[in-house]
Amino acid sequence: MQQLKVNKLYIKGFKSYLDAKEISLDSKTLIEGDNAQGKTSIGEAITWVFLGTDLIGNERATTRLINKKAKNTEVIIEFTFDNIQHTLIRRKKGSINELYLDDKKINNADISREFYKSKDIFLTIFNPGYFPMMTPKNSKEFLTGIMNEVDKNECLDELGDFLKEKLIKNKFLLNTVTFLKDKREDLRILEDDKIYLQGVIDGQSKIDIPEPKIFDDTELNDLRMELNNVVVKNNEELLNLINSLNKLNMEIDNIPYERPQLINISYLEKEKSNLLNEYKEYKEQYDGLEEKIITCTKCGNEIDINNLEKDRLANILKTIISKGKVKAVEIEEAKKENQKKELQYSDKVNEYKLNKSKEIANIKIKIKELEDKQLAATKEIEVKKQTLIQKIRDLEQQEKSILAFNMNIENLKKQQLEILKNIDNAKESLSNNELKIKEIKLLIDAAKQFNSIRLKKQTEFIGSYLNKVKLQFERLTKDGELKDDFKITYEGREFNALSNAEKIKAGLEISNLVMNVLNLNLPIFIDNAESITELPELDTQVIIAKVVKGKQLEIA
Repeated sequence: MQQLKVNKLYIKGFKSYLDAKEISLDSKTLIEGDNAQGKTSIGEAITWVFLGTDLIGNERATTRLINKKAKNTEVIIEFTFDNIQHTLIRRKKGSINELYLDDKKINNADISREFYKSKDIFLTIFNPGYFPMMTPKNSKEFLTGIMNEVDKNECLDELGDFLKEKLIKNKFLLNTVTFLKDKREDLRILEDDKIYLQGVIDGQSKIDIPEPKIFDDTELNDLRMELNNVVVKNNEELLNLINSLNKLNMEIDNIPYERPQLINISYLEKEKSNLLNEYKEYKEQYDGLEEKIITCTKCGNEIDINNLEKDRLANILKTIISKGKVKAVEIEEAKKENQKKELQYSDKVNEYKLNKSKEIANIKIKIKELEDKQLAATKEIEVKKQTLIQKIRDLEQQEKSILAFNMNIENLKKQQLEILKNIDNAKESLSNNELKIKEIKLLIDAAKQFNSIRLKKQTEFIGSYLNKVKLQFERLTKDGELKDDFKITYEGREFNALSNAEKIKAGLEISNLVMNVLNLNLPIFIDNAESITELPELDTQVIIAKVVKGKQLEIA
């Protein structure tokens, strides 16, 4: 176990110690004196040099701890740690703070790491009154932080090889805190599944499967054949008449006579027009001749020299008029001849069309008579067809119903097989479920035993260093789970209800516990020890400060 022992203390400018004072400390040191003699100051000097605080850890207490009359404040401690001599100096001059270990400048973190781990650890051990001042939350966090975990393997060994192997196989050590809760949830799910599976088995019932039906399709096939044979026969006479009618309709538009060859009147009229134009031309010449009188040199008579030309032109005009009249007669006779030919042709065509129309009318009458007869026959056959179709539909519906009935039987058979399969699967699952339930119950029981052993070991370990103080971190619930339940009492009472003397005694037990848990012995400073009639034996350096009325400071 590591041990820190303060051998000498040099104080200067600290509280009531204005001048330098050297104090030697033994394994057991008693400091006595009246009030305000500097007893508590010795303990505060030790905490100040190690921590830079007062006895209760107040880091702002330096202004209270220094002597206002001194130019500087200095505390020097000579101490041994693991039998090695060290010198620690804390010095304050104005706003300058210095800390030296063996002539080497350091800081609070360095010295804490080297000798006492943390401020709370130092004060809990050194000052028995420090821990009782903590809030329940802080005291729980402090103790939880320093406590060694109970060796889980030792707890498992006490269960025996069978249960130990079961827990390890199910990864119990990975999370012992939630293992029970998780397994109870698994058990709940399995119990629910068990109820469900039993319900599946009980709820499945055998299906009544009827015998399949047979459909006789003989009548249906006969009706289908009869329907195929029910058709209206072709009427050859009607078809022939229709063909004849179509032929006559074509013939009536195709006249078998050639049109007569008519005289080309337009040619004759053109000749007549030419004669007229010729007449106009000569007439214009004739009318354009004026009298042209000359006197004959022989006879002396006046002669019109254009008379001869007029006579010639007059003869030509007479000839043209004669030809025109002849051409007019010729045209008139040609027109009459053409009209005669056209009339003869028209009469012949009309007679032809009339005869064909009579033939068409007679054939249409015959066709109408035959169509009426065929329509009546068709209606009769259609009635027969509809009757057959309805009978066929009725039988087909019967056939479909029987097919659906038989298909339903097949589905029922499949359902029956599925039900039997579900029952077998449910029974198998139920069997596996019960094995799992049995296994989980075994694991739950093993975990409960483990928690019980663990709590017992924790309680025994803590109890070995405590007397009247009772410390509990966890409690075992009725379900076997370890639940956080921090409690700390002294003779059954909460710390805030204790007297000053009882707080000191309780603090001493906690100091002893912390030292043994951490394997670290630090000095203990017991202030106001006059209120305690009996002090426990402690295997560490103890500095006791008592008030003795009227006595000067004495250190022995």
